[in-house]
Amino acid sequence: MNIRSHLAPHACRRAFTLIELLVVIAIIALLIGILLPALGRARETARDVKCKANIRGTAQALAMYTNDYNGKYPPIMFNAPDPATPGKLSIMWHDVARIGSYLPNFDPSNIFETNTRSPTVGGGSMVCPNHASGGRSYAMNHWAASADQWSFITGSLRGFKPGLTNTGAQNLALQGTPFDSTVNFGDKMILLSEAWGLFSTDQSGPGQVNEGRRNWFAIADVGRFGFPGSRFVGGLGMTATTDVFPGDWAGSAPELLSLATASDLNIYVPWYRHPRSKDSNPVTKNGGANFAFVDGHVSGLKPADVAEVQGAQSRSTLKALWSPKDPEYTNFQ
Repeated sequence: MNIRSHLAPHACRRAFTLIELLVVIAIIALLIGILLPALGRARETARDVKCKANIRGTAQALAMYTNDYNGKYPPIMFNAPDPATPGKLSIMWHDVARIGSYLPNFDPSNIFETNTRSPTVGGGSMVCPNHASGGRSYAMNHWAASADQWSFITGSLRGFKPGLTNTGAQNLALQGTPFDSTVNFGDKMILLSEAWGLFSTDQSGPGQVNEGRRNWFAIADVGRFGFPGSRFVGGLGMTATTDVFPGDWAGSAPELLSLATASDLNIYVPWYRHPRSKDSNPVTKNGGANFAFVDGHVSGLKPADVAEVQGAQSRSTLKALWSPKDPEYTNFQ
Protein backbone atom coordinates (compact mmCIF):
# COMPACT_ATOMS: atom_id res chain seq x y z
CA MET A 1 0.00 0.00 0.00
CA ASN A 2 1.33 3.41 -1.02
CA ILE A 3 0.97 5.48 2.15
CA ARG A 4 2.10 8.69 0.37
CA SER A 5 -0.94 8.53 -1.94
CA HIS A 6 -3.33 8.72 1.03
CA LEU A 7 -1.87 11.96 2.49
CA ALA A 8 -3.86 15.21 2.14
CA PRO A 9 -2.76 17.24 -0.90
CA HIS A 10 -1.49 20.13 1.19
CA ALA A 11 0.81 17.89 3.17
CA CYS A 12 3.10 17.65 0.18
CA ARG A 13 3.56 21.43 -0.27
CA ARG A 14 7.09 22.73 0.18
CA ALA A 15 7.63 25.52 2.76
CA PHE A 16 9.59 28.69 1.99
CA THR A 17 13.25 28.42 2.68
CA LEU A 18 15.07 30.98 4.78
CA ILE A 19 16.88 32.28 1.70
CA GLU A 20 13.59 32.82 -0.12
CA LEU A 21 12.16 34.74 2.84
CA LEU A 22 15.24 36.92 3.01
CA VAL A 23 14.99 37.63 -0.71
CA VAL A 24 11.34 38.69 -0.35
CA ILE A 25 12.20 40.91 2.63
CA ALA A 26 15.06 42.47 0.68
CA ILE A 27 12.77 43.19 -2.28
CA ILE A 28 10.17 44.79 0.02
CA ALA A 29 12.86 46.91 1.69
CA LEU A 30 14.15 47.98 -1.73
CA LEU A 31 10.67 48.98 -2.85
CA ILE A 32 10.14 50.96 0.35
CA GLY A 33 13.47 52.71 -0.19
CA ILE A 34 12.40 53.65 -3.70
CA LEU A 35 8.82 54.63 -2.87
CA LEU A 36 9.31 56.62 0.35
CA PRO A 37 11.31 59.47 -1.26
CA ALA A 38 8.75 59.57 -4.07
CA LEU A 39 5.93 59.78 -1.53
CA GLY A 40 7.82 62.51 0.31
CA ARG A 41 8.20 64.48 -2.90
CA ALA A 42 4.53 63.96 -3.67
CA ARG A 43 3.54 65.30 -0.25
CA GLU A 44 5.88 68.27 -0.70
CA THR A 45 4.39 68.98 -4.13
CA ALA A 46 0.89 68.79 -2.68
CA ARG A 47 1.79 71.28 0.07
CA ASP A 48 3.31 73.64 -2.50
CA VAL A 49 0.20 73.41 -4.70
CA LYS A 50 -1.95 74.17 -1.64
CA CYS A 51 0.23 77.16 -0.75
CA LYS A 52 -0.07 78.52 -4.28
CA ALA A 53 -3.84 78.05 -4.22
CA ASN A 54 -4.07 79.87 -0.88
CA ILE A 55 -1.97 82.88 -1.84
CA ARG A 56 -3.90 83.07 -5.13
CA GLY A 57 -7.19 83.07 -3.21
CA THR A 58 -5.95 85.87 -0.97
CA ALA A 59 -4.81 87.87 -4.03
CA GLN A 60 -8.24 87.38 -5.60
CA ALA A 61 -9.82 88.80 -2.45
CA LEU A 62 -7.60 91.87 -2.77
CA ALA A 63 -8.61 92.19 -6.44
CA MET A 64 -12.26 92.21 -5.38
CA TYR A 65 -11.42 94.92 -2.89
CA THR A 66 -9.92 97.08 -5.65
CA ASN A 67 -13.09 96.65 -7.70
CA ASP A 68 -14.99 98.29 -4.86
CA TYR A 69 -12.41 101.02 -4.18
CA ASN A 70 -11.51 102.44 -7.59
CA GLY A 71 -8.44 100.28 -8.13
CA LYS A 72 -6.93 101.05 -4.72
CA TYR A 73 -5.58 98.37 -2.41
CA PRO A 74 -6.24 98.59 1.34
CA PRO A 75 -4.16 100.97 3.49
CA ILE A 76 -1.54 99.99 6.03
CA MET A 77 -1.77 102.63 8.75
CA PHE A 78 -0.36 101.43 12.06
CA ASN A 79 -2.04 102.88 15.15
CA ALA A 80 -4.49 104.98 13.12
CA PRO A 81 -7.99 105.16 14.67
CA ASP A 82 -10.16 102.78 12.66
CA PRO A 83 -13.47 104.39 11.63
CA ALA A 84 -14.75 100.99 10.47
CA THR A 85 -14.15 99.49 13.93
CA PRO A 86 -14.94 102.24 16.46
CA GLY A 87 -12.65 102.30 19.46
CA LYS A 88 -9.92 100.26 17.76
CA LEU A 89 -6.54 101.28 16.35
CA SER A 90 -4.64 100.34 13.15
CA ILE A 91 -6.05 100.15 9.64
CA MET A 92 -4.48 97.18 7.87
CA TRP A 93 -5.25 95.21 4.71
CA HIS A 94 -5.70 91.99 6.68
CA ASP A 95 -8.27 93.44 9.10
CA VAL A 96 -11.73 91.95 9.44
CA ALA A 97 -13.07 95.36 8.39
CA ARG A 98 -11.03 95.22 5.15
CA ILE A 99 -10.16 91.82 3.67
CA GLY A 100 -12.65 90.19 6.02
CA SER A 101 -15.42 91.36 3.71
CA TYR A 102 -14.00 89.05 1.03
CA LEU A 103 -12.43 86.18 3.00
CA PRO A 104 -13.76 84.07 5.91
CA ASN A 105 -11.85 84.31 9.18
CA PHE A 106 -10.78 80.86 10.37
CA ASP A 107 -8.25 82.01 12.97
CA PRO A 108 -9.09 85.22 14.89
CA SER A 109 -6.45 84.57 17.56
CA ASN A 110 -4.01 87.23 16.28
CA ILE A 111 -6.09 89.98 17.89
CA PHE A 112 -8.75 89.31 20.53
CA GLU A 113 -11.68 91.57 21.41
CA THR A 114 -9.90 92.82 24.52
CA ASN A 115 -7.03 94.18 22.42
CA THR A 116 -6.97 97.83 21.34
CA ARG A 117 -6.06 96.81 17.76
CA SER A 118 -8.53 96.06 15.01
CA PRO A 119 -9.24 92.32 14.68
CA THR A 120 -7.50 90.55 11.80
CA VAL A 121 -8.22 87.63 9.47
CA GLY A 122 -6.19 84.43 9.78
CA GLY A 123 -6.29 80.75 8.95
CA GLY A 124 -7.80 79.22 5.83
CA SER A 125 -6.37 80.64 2.62
CA MET A 126 -4.13 82.93 4.65
CA VAL A 127 -1.86 80.02 5.64
CA CYS A 128 0.87 78.15 3.77
CA PRO A 129 1.02 74.46 4.81
CA ASN A 130 4.81 74.69 5.12
CA HIS A 131 4.62 77.53 7.65
CA ALA A 132 5.12 75.93 11.06
CA SER A 133 2.27 76.91 13.41
CA GLY A 134 1.11 79.40 10.81
CA GLY A 135 -1.83 81.67 11.49
CA ARG A 136 -1.16 83.96 8.53
CA SER A 137 1.69 83.33 6.09
CA TYR A 138 1.41 86.15 3.54
CA ALA A 139 2.08 89.88 3.63
CA MET A 140 1.13 92.60 1.15
CA ASN A 141 3.77 94.50 -0.77
CA HIS A 142 4.26 97.79 1.10
CA TRP A 143 4.17 99.80 -2.14
CA ALA A 144 0.71 98.49 -3.03
CA ALA A 145 -0.90 100.10 0.02
CA SER A 146 -3.19 103.02 -0.69
CA ALA A 147 -1.88 104.77 2.43
CA ASP A 148 0.92 104.28 4.93
CA GLN A 149 1.70 107.25 7.18
CA TRP A 150 -1.19 109.28 8.59
CA SER A 151 -2.10 112.32 10.64
CA PHE A 152 -5.08 114.41 11.67
CA ILE A 153 -5.54 117.50 9.53
CA THR A 154 -8.29 119.96 10.53
CA GLY A 155 -9.81 117.24 12.65
CA SER A 156 -9.94 114.60 9.91
CA LEU A 157 -7.83 111.48 9.52
CA ARG A 158 -5.67 111.72 6.42
CA GLY A 159 -3.46 108.99 4.98
CA PHE A 160 -0.34 109.44 2.88
CA LYS A 161 0.91 107.14 0.15
CA PRO A 162 3.96 104.93 0.72
CA GLY A 163 7.19 106.87 0.35
CA LEU A 164 5.83 109.98 2.08
CA THR A 165 6.05 111.19 5.67
CA ASN A 166 2.99 112.02 7.74
CA THR A 167 3.23 115.60 6.49
CA GLY A 168 3.19 114.59 2.85
CA ALA A 169 6.92 115.21 2.31
CA GLN A 170 9.02 112.66 0.43
CA ASN A 171 10.78 110.17 2.68
CA LEU A 172 14.22 109.90 1.08
CA ALA A 173 15.12 106.90 3.25
CA LEU A 174 12.67 104.68 1.34
CA GLN A 175 13.39 103.25 -2.10
CA GLY A 176 10.15 102.87 -4.00
CA THR A 177 6.98 104.45 -5.38
CA PRO A 178 3.36 103.46 -4.73
CA PHE A 179 1.09 101.76 -7.24
CA ASP A 180 -2.48 100.51 -7.60
CA SER A 181 -4.19 97.76 -9.60
CA THR A 182 -3.76 99.69 -12.87
CA VAL A 183 0.05 99.65 -12.67
CA ASN A 184 2.05 98.74 -15.76
CA PHE A 185 3.84 95.38 -15.78
CA GLY A 186 1.24 93.81 -13.50
CA ASP A 187 2.73 90.42 -14.38
CA LYS A 188 5.95 91.43 -12.60
CA MET A 189 4.63 93.64 -9.79
CA ILE A 190 4.49 91.78 -6.47
CA LEU A 191 1.17 92.00 -4.62
CA LEU A 192 1.64 89.33 -1.95
CA SER A 193 4.72 87.52 -0.71
CA GLU A 194 5.25 84.69 1.70
CA ALA A 195 6.47 86.27 4.91
CA TRP A 196 7.78 85.36 8.35
CA GLY A 197 5.32 84.79 11.17
CA LEU A 198 6.48 87.55 13.52
CA PHE A 199 3.46 87.98 15.79
CA SER A 200 2.01 85.22 17.93
CA THR A 201 -1.49 84.44 19.06
CA ASP A 202 -2.75 87.24 21.28
CA GLN A 203 -1.77 86.14 24.78
CA SER A 204 -4.54 88.27 26.27
CA GLY A 205 -7.10 85.93 24.72
CA PRO A 206 -9.13 83.48 26.80
CA GLY A 207 -7.22 80.35 27.73
CA GLN A 208 -4.37 80.89 25.26
CA VAL A 209 -1.47 80.58 27.69
CA ASN A 210 -2.97 77.73 29.67
CA GLU A 211 -4.11 75.73 26.66
CA GLY A 212 -0.81 76.18 24.85
CA ARG A 213 -2.31 77.16 21.50
CA ARG A 214 -0.03 79.62 19.76
CA ASN A 215 -0.04 80.41 16.06
CA TRP A 216 2.18 82.87 14.22
CA PHE A 217 0.99 85.70 11.98
CA ALA A 218 2.86 87.59 9.27
CA ILE A 219 3.38 91.33 9.54
CA ALA A 220 1.02 93.42 7.39
CA ASP A 221 3.56 94.53 4.78
CA VAL A 222 6.97 93.65 3.38
CA GLY A 223 9.34 95.57 1.14
CA ARG A 224 9.28 98.95 2.86
CA PHE A 225 12.95 99.07 3.87
CA GLY A 226 16.17 98.29 2.04
CA PHE A 227 16.92 98.21 -1.67
CA PRO A 228 14.97 95.99 -4.10
CA GLY A 229 17.61 93.25 -4.21
CA SER A 230 18.31 93.26 -0.48
CA ARG A 231 14.63 92.78 0.29
CA PHE A 232 14.90 89.38 -1.37
CA VAL A 233 18.30 88.12 -0.23
CA GLY A 234 19.71 90.55 2.33
CA GLY A 235 22.39 93.17 2.05
CA LEU A 236 22.57 96.86 2.81
CA GLY A 237 19.66 98.30 4.73
CA MET A 238 18.23 95.00 5.96
CA THR A 239 18.68 94.30 9.66
CA ALA A 240 16.35 93.02 12.34
CA THR A 241 15.38 96.37 13.83
CA THR A 242 11.98 96.84 15.43
CA ASP A 243 10.90 98.76 12.33
CA VAL A 244 11.88 96.09 9.81
CA PHE A 245 11.04 92.90 11.73
CA PRO A 246 8.83 93.77 14.72
CA GLY A 247 6.92 91.33 16.89
CA ASP A 248 7.56 88.74 19.59
CA TRP A 249 9.17 86.22 17.23
CA ALA A 250 12.75 86.22 18.60
CA GLY A 251 13.32 83.00 20.51
CA SER A 252 9.68 81.99 20.12
CA ALA A 253 8.51 81.55 16.51
CA PRO A 254 9.06 77.87 15.55
CA GLU A 255 10.45 78.68 12.09
CA LEU A 256 13.02 81.11 13.52
CA LEU A 257 14.17 79.31 16.66
CA SER A 258 17.57 78.35 15.27
CA LEU A 259 18.69 81.94 14.72
CA ALA A 260 21.49 82.79 17.13
CA THR A 261 20.39 86.42 17.49
CA ALA A 262 17.54 88.55 16.21
CA SER A 263 19.96 90.42 13.95
CA ASP A 264 20.45 87.24 11.89
CA LEU A 265 17.08 87.88 10.25
CA ASN A 266 17.85 90.11 7.29
CA ILE A 267 15.51 89.11 4.46
CA TYR A 268 11.77 89.52 4.00
CA VAL A 269 11.23 86.19 2.22
CA PRO A 270 11.28 82.76 3.95
CA TRP A 271 12.93 80.86 1.13
CA TYR A 272 13.30 77.70 3.22
CA ARG A 273 9.64 76.71 2.81
CA HIS A 274 9.63 75.25 -0.71
CA PRO A 275 10.72 72.61 -0.33
CA ARG A 276 10.91 72.56 3.44
CA SER A 277 14.63 72.92 3.99
CA LYS A 278 16.55 70.42 6.09
CA ASP A 279 19.07 73.16 6.73
CA SER A 280 18.75 74.32 10.34
CA ASN A 281 19.24 77.91 9.18
CA PRO A 282 15.82 79.36 8.23
CA VAL A 283 17.36 82.23 6.27
CA THR A 284 18.94 79.79 3.83
CA LYS A 285 18.68 80.90 0.23
CA ASN A 286 18.57 77.41 -1.28
CA GLY A 287 14.82 76.99 -1.49
CA GLY A 288 11.89 78.85 -2.96
CA ALA A 289 8.84 80.94 -2.09
CA ASN A 290 5.48 81.78 -3.64
CA PHE A 291 4.45 85.24 -4.82
CA ALA A 292 1.14 86.59 -6.11
CA PHE A 293 1.29 89.36 -8.69
CA VAL A 294 -1.00 92.23 -9.56
CA ASP A 295 -2.28 90.51 -12.72
CA GLY A 296 -3.53 87.61 -10.57
CA HIS A 297 -1.00 84.91 -11.38
CA VAL A 298 1.14 83.11 -8.78
CA SER A 299 4.76 82.03 -9.27
CA GLY A 300 7.12 79.95 -7.22
CA LEU A 301 10.50 81.67 -7.41
CA LYS A 302 14.02 80.98 -6.18
CA PRO A 303 16.48 83.58 -4.84
CA ALA A 304 18.56 83.37 -8.01
CA ASP A 305 15.46 84.22 -10.06
CA VAL A 306 14.98 87.58 -8.38
CA ALA A 307 18.38 88.79 -7.14
CA GLU A 308 22.04 88.79 -8.08
CA VAL A 309 24.57 88.68 -5.25
CA GLN A 310 28.05 90.18 -5.22
CA GLY A 311 29.77 89.76 -1.87
CA ALA A 312 27.60 91.39 0.79
CA GLN A 313 25.66 93.37 -1.81
CA SER A 314 22.83 92.51 -4.15
CA ARG A 315 20.57 93.88 -6.85
CA SER A 316 17.25 92.86 -8.32
CA THR A 317 17.07 90.91 -11.58
CA LEU A 318 13.80 92.82 -12.22
CA LYS A 319 11.95 89.55 -12.79
CA ALA A 320 9.78 90.43 -9.77
CA LEU A 321 9.29 94.10 -8.89
CA TRP A 322 8.57 95.72 -5.56
CA SER A 323 7.62 99.04 -7.15
CA PRO A 324 7.76 100.87 -10.49
CA LYS A 325 10.99 102.47 -9.28
CA ASP A 326 12.96 99.20 -9.11
CA PRO A 327 14.59 99.58 -12.57
CA GLU A 328 16.38 102.70 -11.30
CA TYR A 329 18.48 100.63 -8.90
CA THR A 330 20.93 99.05 -11.31
CA ASN A 331 23.96 99.05 -8.98
CA PHE A 332 24.78 96.44 -6.34
CA GLN A 333 23.53 97.88 -3.06
